Amino acid sequence: MPCSAIAQWTSHPTPKVTCKNSGRIQGPESKDIDPWENPEFDVYAKMDRFGFVHKAPEEATEEERANRRRIAREVKRVNKWLAMEEAWKKGRLPKKLEERTWKGIPEKLRMKIWPRLLGANDMREAARPNLYQELLIRALLVSKEIKQIDLDINRTYRDHLAFRRRYDVKQQSLLNVLAAYSMYNTEVGYCQGMSQIAALFLMYLDEEDTFWCIHALMTGKKHTMHGFFVPGFPKLSRFEAHFKKVLKKYRPRVYKHLEKNDIPYIYLTKWWFGCFLDRVPFSLALRLWDVYILEGDPILLAMALNIMKMHEKSIRKLTMENFMDFIQTSLAADFRYSDDETMFSLREVLSKLRSDGLHVPPPPKPEDLAEVPTKALGPVLSRPIASIREELEEIKSRRSHAACEWHEYYLSAYQQVYDFYYQYYQNGGTDSSDSETATDAATLS
Repeated sequence: MPCSAIAQWTSHPTPKVTCKNSGRIQGPESKDIDPWENPEFDVYAKMDRFGFVHKAPEEATEEERANRRRIAREVKRVNKWLAMEEAWKKGRLPKKLEERTWKGIPEKLRMKIWPRLLGANDMREAARPNLYQELLIRALLVSKEIKQIDLDINRTYRDHLAFRRRYDVKQQSLLNVLAAYSMYNTEVGYCQGMSQIAALFLMYLDEEDTFWCIHALMTGKKHTMHGFFVPGFPKLSRFEAHFKKVLKKYRPRVYKHLEKNDIPYIYLTKWWFGCFLDRVPFSLALRLWDVYILEGDPILLAMALNIMKMHEKSIRKLTMENFMDFIQTSLAADFRYSDDETMFSLREVLSKLRSDGLHVPPPPKPEDLAEVPTKALGPVLSRPIASIREELEEIKSRRSHAACEWHEYYLSAYQQVYDFYYQYYQNGGTDSSDSETATDAATLS
């Protein structure tokens, strides 16, 4: 595909954003951003322990006082986790790993524990050196997903310090991870919802570790999120059908109320695609992600049922419109139960589902769409060397014309793309004097 992706990218109007205006968006897209999201707004008084910015209350709230108590308990637990990690390094699976994970992984240790539980470290070590960098360079050159990824980044955790400023370091990292993965798992490419997951991991990890954690979530046996994001969403359909049966069995009055009021199950998409990110308070979402990474798919079904259980009285009073507002907004602002109470209830629900053999849905049928990758990972693009060189010259021309319009980050990334391929093929690369073609994917195999 000679330059089609680049042509589309450069021809699209881009927001006027420069360092001079401190990352503030100007033009049509600015009206989609609330004033408080602006990195230079004057009244942001405090940041919570996770990096989210809030308006400061005049006095400490009960929630803040409870949070301080949680932090004090967590400090005491860190040493236990560090000792457990030492045993883990020697190849012994700690006996108390499950119990302590359910109590919550200490904030400062998630950067170590999450990749290890997912097996992402092993994936990274097994991969060829520089694979991520090569995927990223290729993505910036030919990925069709760049524009959509950039649009979604503009809407991802803009109330978090790391992602507040447009085109700042973490937004660049988020684009890099998602663009690179779109070239690695080409069946999924990029799907809305992936940006939040990648952003969550970037709060704790670097780009490459985040990339491999995303891949572990997509393809690992416990999670197989590939089935949620691949076109057709086969896993969503299978899990939704099973959830209806589970809800009818364990919370029949809630089930009858939802059916009577024709309330659709569309809310499950947001719950499961991001493991409840943005649908419960962030501190609770982190606890859910701790156990989701540990346990896998059963957490998604169990937590969905747990919400119906804990909020049954409120839900049975709601109409369709009020229900959606309650599920999408109210619970995220105030879950009405503490994180510890919610996790205790979740574990009870999961235990019951497991004892009844209903903690996961039946496996997919042979005729169903595949929920795991069926194609080789990595791009397969075979083109003549002459075509590649011709494209590089066109890129160079487009880059010079775009200089007056592009944000400097994209311009520098574009420069890297050009320089890498220009030098690679000028120095020979896979080219030889008696060869007319080269397999572009060879550099990534």
